[in-house]
Amino acid sequence: MVLLLILGLGGCGSRFVTQGGLSVLAEIQNTQGQQLNICEIELQNQDGKTLQGPDSIPGKFHKVFIVPAHQADYLVIISCQGFKAYQTSVIYGENVTPIRPLKLGVITMESVQE
Repeated sequence: MVLLLILGLGGCGSRFVTQGGLSVLAEIQNTQGQQLNICEIELQNQDGKTLQGPDSIPGKFHKVFIVPAHQADYLVIISCQGFKAYQTSVIYGENVTPIRPLKLGVITMESVQE
Protein backbone atom coordinates (compact mmCIF):
# COMPACT_ATOMS: atom_id res chain seq x y z
CA MET A 1 0.00 0.00 0.00
CA VAL A 2 2.81 2.43 0.89
CA LEU A 3 4.60 1.56 -2.36
CA LEU A 4 1.48 2.45 -4.38
CA LEU A 5 1.21 5.78 -2.58
CA ILE A 6 4.87 6.59 -3.27
CA LEU A 7 4.55 5.63 -6.93
CA GLY A 8 1.39 7.74 -7.25
CA LEU A 9 3.07 10.80 -5.73
CA GLY A 10 6.20 10.36 -7.82
CA GLY A 11 4.30 11.26 -10.99
CA CYS A 12 3.26 14.65 -9.61
CA GLY A 13 6.70 16.18 -10.08
CA SER A 14 7.13 15.01 -13.64
CA ARG A 15 4.47 17.16 -15.28
CA PHE A 16 5.53 19.81 -17.76
CA VAL A 17 5.45 23.46 -16.69
CA THR A 18 3.14 25.32 -19.07
CA GLN A 19 2.92 28.73 -17.39
CA GLY A 20 5.41 31.16 -15.95
CA GLY A 21 5.38 34.49 -14.18
CA LEU A 22 6.66 37.66 -15.81
CA SER A 23 7.26 39.91 -12.83
CA VAL A 24 7.71 43.71 -13.09
CA LEU A 25 8.95 45.98 -10.29
CA ALA A 26 9.10 49.77 -10.52
CA GLU A 27 8.31 53.13 -9.00
CA ILE A 28 6.55 55.80 -11.07
CA GLN A 29 7.09 59.53 -10.60
CA ASN A 30 6.72 62.82 -12.45
CA THR A 31 9.61 65.09 -13.45
CA GLN A 32 9.40 66.87 -10.06
CA GLY A 33 10.03 63.57 -8.25
CA GLN A 34 6.47 63.15 -6.96
CA GLN A 35 5.10 59.62 -6.98
CA LEU A 36 2.22 59.04 -9.41
CA ASN A 37 -0.52 56.81 -8.02
CA ILE A 38 -3.16 56.63 -10.74
CA CYS A 39 -1.54 54.54 -13.46
CA GLU A 40 -2.13 51.39 -15.47
CA ILE A 41 0.06 48.58 -16.78
CA GLU A 42 -0.54 46.18 -19.62
CA LEU A 43 1.30 43.40 -21.39
CA GLN A 44 1.31 43.22 -25.18
CA ASN A 45 2.86 40.90 -27.72
CA GLN A 46 5.32 42.40 -30.22
CA ASP A 47 2.45 42.98 -32.68
CA GLY A 48 0.78 45.36 -30.22
CA LYS A 49 -2.05 43.02 -29.22
CA THR A 50 -2.98 43.44 -25.55
CA LEU A 51 -2.56 40.11 -23.77
CA GLN A 52 -3.27 41.22 -20.19
CA GLY A 53 -4.51 44.44 -18.64
CA PRO A 54 -4.74 47.29 -18.46
CA ASP A 55 -4.59 46.88 -14.67
CA SER A 56 -4.42 49.67 -12.11
CA ILE A 57 -1.10 50.00 -10.31
CA PRO A 58 0.10 52.20 -7.44
CA GLY A 59 3.15 54.46 -7.68
CA LYS A 60 5.42 51.74 -6.34
CA PHE A 61 4.42 48.31 -7.57
CA HIS A 62 5.22 44.66 -8.16
CA LYS A 63 3.02 43.20 -10.90
CA VAL A 64 3.06 39.57 -12.05
CA PHE A 65 1.70 38.55 -15.45
CA ILE A 66 1.04 34.84 -16.10
CA VAL A 67 2.59 33.91 -19.46
CA PRO A 68 3.38 30.68 -21.36
CA ALA A 69 6.60 29.13 -20.06
CA HIS A 70 8.57 29.45 -23.28
CA GLN A 71 10.80 32.19 -24.66
CA ALA A 72 8.77 35.05 -26.12
CA ASP A 73 9.03 38.82 -26.73
CA TYR A 74 6.63 41.15 -24.92
CA LEU A 75 6.00 44.86 -24.45
CA VAL A 76 5.28 46.23 -20.99
CA ILE A 77 3.37 49.51 -21.21
CA ILE A 78 2.78 51.86 -18.29
CA SER A 79 0.41 54.78 -18.70
CA CYS A 80 -0.73 57.56 -16.39
CA GLN A 81 -3.39 60.10 -17.32
CA GLY A 82 -1.78 63.35 -18.51
CA PHE A 83 1.60 61.71 -19.14
CA LYS A 84 3.32 60.10 -22.11
CA ALA A 85 3.19 56.31 -21.98
CA TYR A 86 6.32 54.38 -21.04
CA GLN A 87 7.08 51.13 -22.80
CA THR A 88 9.87 48.61 -22.69
CA SER A 89 10.55 45.40 -24.55
CA VAL A 90 11.29 42.22 -22.61
CA ILE A 91 12.17 38.66 -23.60
CA TYR A 92 10.63 36.14 -21.23
CA GLY A 93 13.03 33.28 -20.65
CA GLU A 94 16.07 35.41 -21.46
CA ASN A 95 16.26 38.68 -19.51
CA VAL A 96 13.21 37.87 -17.36
CA THR A 97 12.47 34.50 -15.76
CA PRO A 98 10.24 33.35 -12.89
CA ILE A 99 13.16 33.95 -10.51
CA ARG A 100 14.56 37.07 -12.23
CA PRO A 101 12.02 39.92 -12.37
CA LEU A 102 12.14 42.92 -14.67
CA LYS A 103 13.45 45.67 -12.35
CA LEU A 104 12.71 49.01 -13.97
CA GLY A 105 13.74 51.15 -10.99
CA VAL A 106 12.32 54.67 -10.95
CA ILE A 107 10.39 55.60 -14.09
CA THR A 108 10.05 59.35 -14.65
CA MET A 109 6.93 60.08 -16.66
CA GLU A 110 6.89 63.16 -18.87
CA SER A 111 3.79 65.31 -19.03
CA VAL A 112 2.01 65.46 -22.39
CA GLN A 113 2.22 69.27 -21.99
CA GLU A 114 6.06 69.31 -22.06
